[in-house]
Amino acid sequence: MIGLTGFGGPALVGIMKNKFVEDKKWVSDKIFLEGLSLAQLLPGAVSVTLIGYLGYKLKGFWGVIILPFFFMLPAISLIIILSWAYFSYSDLSFIKTAFIGLGALVVSLLVNATITMSKSIFGNFSSKNIKAYLISVIIFLIEYFYKINIIYLILFSGVLGFLFFFFTNEIQEGKKEDYNNSNNIKINYFKNPKFYFLGGSIVLLIFLNIYYPILWNLFYNFFKIGMFGFGGGYTVIPLIQHQVVNELGLVTLKEFRDGIALGQVTPGPVFITTTFIGFKVAGLSGAIISSIASYSPSLIAVVTLNHILLRIKHKKIIQVFMKGILSGFIGLLLFVVIQFGLASLINWQTYLICLSTLVLLLVFKKDPIWALLTTIFLTVLLL
Repeated sequence: MIGLTGFGGPALVGIMKNKFVEDKKWVSDKIFLEGLSLAQLLPGAVSVTLIGYLGYKLKGFWGVIILPFFFMLPAISLIIILSWAYFSYSDLSFIKTAFIGLGALVVSLLVNATITMSKSIFGNFSSKNIKAYLISVIIFLIEYFYKINIIYLILFSGVLGFLFFFFTNEIQEGKKEDYNNSNNIKINYFKNPKFYFLGGSIVLLIFLNIYYPILWNLFYNFFKIGMFGFGGGYTVIPLIQHQVVNELGLVTLKEFRDGIALGQVTPGPVFITTTFIGFKVAGLSGAIISSIASYSPSLIAVVTLNHILLRIKHKKIIQVFMKGILSGFIGLLLFVVIQFGLASLINWQTYLICLSTLVLLLVFKKDPIWALLTTIFLTVLLL
């Protein structure tokens, strides 16, 4: 039910808290906040990582598999259906017209995400944040002029964060918190039969590498994206674009933009665009493999590293690296905004759609669903 009705990241967290803590009383408020803290530290979609952590606290290893599976099932099912319709009928004139409007919506969503995330990362506009702004500008200029592999840029952002902030008092080491260590599940990596699941997964990947190289390549590349997609939400878009559009050419820039647009009409995180791309490359099996690969890194980290990460997240060195990485993502996101803007805003009608939805999002603070409905109305009226 949460996966079917969960539109929007912050709203999803609120729905989960209401269901898990207040309604069903499955977990305590403290455990829920631990999971949210961990999800913000790990790469990947925050909502999927959070529900994976809650599943782990409730049912151990199998909870990490079962809860995210059913949480993502509605979104993945819907995006597969929409992907089939898109690649089958996208040449129809009314479909092309619809995606012209949705393309303008994507630009406004990205602008809104850039502004909103900038406030979260930098705080209020101030000269005190000049170093963080500088990281964003450096990463933007490098990507704009030199098109360096984006994973190297993410790592470089972390290094800049360390160099700019570790040797100053601008970022203080946080207070160490007493995290809940009770899981009532003893894990023996050699005797517990549940971990044979991991061995079977490795065998399956070897099988794919030998007999289905297309699926193996999808898994490898989207697993890599899942490993470096820090920040959740729209920060992952530059990473996916670099890998699947610029490096591999799996989809065109227009198809990638349309995939993001389709992701906005379905519940679930922005990462759902990887399902769309997987479907384009290898049909249903490609969609499934791409989805699994995208969400696996953070869920594996939930099982193997959760206690360690929760206890070191307050360390200054972790905070400065994350500050640098997230600042760098703003620069990368700005680059994508410019690219999408040049490709999508092609006449006065698309500019009007973009500005109208941006006013709804920024000025009136409406949910993205209202921006989507406005886009549909204006597209029918103007295009």
